[in-house]
Amino acid sequence: MAQVNLLRLNLKGGNKSQGFAMLITTSLGYSFLMMLLIIKISAITPSLVSHQQSFFDPAHKQNRSSMRPTPISADHVTPGFLQLFSLLLIETFLTSQYIMSPTSPDQNFEKLGLTLPPAPTPLGVYKPFLIVGNFVYVSGHGTVKEDKSLIIGRIGKDMTMEEGKLAAQQVGLAILATLKQNLGSFNKIKRVIKVLGMVNCTPDFERHPFVINGCSELFAKVWGEENGVGVRSAVGMGSLPDNIPVEIEAMFELA
Repeated sequence: MAQVNLLRLNLKGGNKSQGFAMLITTSLGYSFLMMLLIIKISAITPSLVSHQQSFFDPAHKQNRSSMRPTPISADHVTPGFLQLFSLLLIETFLTSQYIMSPTSPDQNFEKLGLTLPPAPTPLGVYKPFLIVGNFVYVSGHGTVKEDKSLIIGRIGKDMTMEEGKLAAQQVGLAILATLKQNLGSFNKIKRVIKVLGMVNCTPDFERHPFVINGCSELFAKVWGEENGVGVRSAVGMGSLPDNIPVEIEAMFELA
C-alpha cells in the first residue's frame, strides 16, 4: 500500500512520467511474480495428489522406493492457471484504477499538512468574497498567520525573496481560508482563473514572479497543475497596507 500511495503522489504531484514508469514497472513485476507462484501451485498440486494415491495403492507397496511424482501434463496446469491468471488480471486492473483515480482538492490540501489561518475580515468598505455568475472573486488578502498577526516587512530591505515567497504562501492560505468559510469545500472550485500578486519591495528588486510563486504553487498543489494554474500578474509596490510584504487577489471558476 505504501508503494501504491507513492505512485499516486507521483501521478498527482506533477511528476507524471516517473509515476507512469513506476506504475508499469510495479505492475509487470507483480504480475510476473504472481504468474510464477500460480504455475508452481498448479504444478505441485496434481503431482502431490498422484504421489499420495500411488503411495497408498497396495499394488505398488513393493515399489515405494522407486516411486516418482507423476509427470505434469498440460491438462493439469492449464485450467487452474487460466482461472487464477484471470483473477490476477482483474486484480491488476482494479489496482491500476485505484492508483489513477483522481483525488479531490480537499484531499490534496489535507495531504499538505498545512493549517489555515482565520479568514481575514475587511479593513475597508469592500467584500472579501463575491460570487458573480459562475465565478468567485476574492479581494486582496494579506499575510495573516494562525494567531491573526501579520507577517510584515519590505522585501529587499527587511526580508529576503525566499522569506517573501513564504509570505506569499501564507497569503494563499488566507485566500483558501476565505474560500473554505464561504463555500465549505475546495471541491466547489473548478479552477483558478487569475491571480494578481503585489509585492512590497525596494525599487531595485526584480524577482516579483518568484515571490508570488509561493501562492501559485500552493494553488497548483490543491487543484492540480492544470486547474490550479491560471493567468497571473506579479507587480512591485512602493508600500502595502500595514507594511505587509505581499498582497494577492484572485478569481476562480465554480465547479
